[in-house]
Amino acid sequence: MNGWAGYGPGGADREWSDVERALRGAATDPTGPVWTVHVAGGPGGLVRLRGDRVVEVWTTGSPLAIPSPGRRRRPGGAHARAATSDALYVMAAGRVREVRVEPGAGSVPGTAGEPGIPLERALQEVRRRLVVPARSGHEVRPEETFPRPGPHAATAPALTPAESRVVDLADGGLTVRDIAFLLDRGVFGVVLDVLSLAGLGVVSVPSVVPAPRAAPAPPPRRVVSLLARRRPASGGPAGGARDVAGLS
Repeated sequence: MNGWAGYGPGGADREWSDVERALRGAATDPTGPVWTVHVAGGPGGLVRLRGDRVVEVWTTGSPLAIPSPGRRRRPGGAHARAATSDALYVMAAGRVREVRVEPGAGSVPGTAGEPGIPLERALQEVRRRLVVPARSGHEVRPEETFPRPGPHAATAPALTPAESRVVDLADGGLTVRDIAFLLDRGVFGVVLDVLSLAGLGVVSVPSVVPAPRAAPAPPPRRVVSLLARRRPASGGPAGGARDVAGLS
């Protein structure tokens, strides 16, 4: 890849597959420069790669992807992996409006001491996370879903401390992303709690509307042809008989 490249037609929302295609295109040269993939949208963000490894991710959609001096970092590269997975997930679960690829400039944090995360492994984890809400029967978009009290909010069963904190904030005025930032947690972890609480009826989120089933095709018409009319044999019954054939 040389220079700047854009993906997707102008004037319309893109698909996450456009971002995956851009990332794979930038990951083809293991000895080349660091490439930066800009994702414009809600929340959008940027991904930097050196070869086939993700070395930095930034987005306003996840608190893990925004440096915070007060946040307790996980040992080793665990924090980087968690932040990368959460950042890519929120970008994929949001709206993608434009994708640009260009050579990175300057130093990239993590490239000197850490090898980065294999791109295909990161994308596989994103795909796994994207299907979780639909399989639970609910639709949750971190930037757009506003959890609110459910029908069993007043009689909630025993909840974990993390779930209880989510319930306290699920008043219908905050998105899942807002709750994650207030709790300083990864967005996908909050999504999992919201889905669990929705299954208990403690909070309410939109349900997945199943696609209408296509009407069954009508059975093939049976065409009846009167191929012949036989005359009755001598002495046979009057009026004759019909041979019916050609049933399809």
